[in-house]
Amino acid sequence: MASIEQFRRMITSLDAETLGGLCEQFVYDHDGAVASVINFSEKNGFSIGCEEVKDFVTEMHIGGEFDHVECWGTPLGTNDLYKKFHP
Repeated sequence: MASIEQFRRMITSLDAETLGGLCEQFVYDHDGAVASVINFSEKNGFSIGCEEVKDFVTEMHIGGEFDHVECWGTPLGTNDLYKKFHP
């Protein structure tokens, strides 16, 4: 079982382009994005399940930890549609 700390370290180690691409993938291919995150986690030496990915991503969204991530050229923290679903 993974911890939020392991997950956070892994996510923050991704470069901006990879993280932005992952953000975009979550919009059009949610299951594929979860699978990508699981793959990134395994490459970082820990296992994580689908529900953990969803829980950890949600926790990080709530904390504003993705506000700086650019999705289609716009930081999530300034995107009104994003803020509507992730207040």
